[in-house]
Amino acid sequence: MTDWKLRHFQTNELLFDKERSFRILQFFGIEPGIPPTSFTDQDRSFAQALLVAAIDSSYQMRFVQAIFDVFYMKPVASFDDVGDMCKEFLKRAAENWFEHATKQDLRDPEIFDSVRTVMGSRARSVWRVRVQTGEMTY
Repeated sequence: MTDWKLRHFQTNELLFDKERSFRILQFFGIEPGIPPTSFTDQDRSFAQALLVAAIDSSYQMRFVQAIFDVFYMKPVASFDDVGDMCKEFLKRAAENWFEHATKQDLRDPEIFDSVRTVMGSRARSVWRVRVQTGEMTY
């Protein structure tokens, strides 16, 4: 979430129609201010990019949580303890990889509220420019 690089989707890569793109923006706390029928392909690309970035950021946060759970406040008495903690971390990381590799996970992705809040905050200024100028630049 530290980097604000959103992907630009081509028209043939867009998965969401105008109405769903409108709802994606609302999910991120953006009041679009224009009707969904006025959405352009660039608007749809922006909404889709937000969703993809939020899923990806939430996925990355799962690894941070796994590291925290394994290492934080755990006394290290020997190098064997460090090895055991690393094994536990890798086991949890592999669980995360497996969960995200399934079709079901992609049908019902998890987005952390903290990710949604930060991304929505960043996206609001981009969207305001879009509404005021009619151009989508991100």
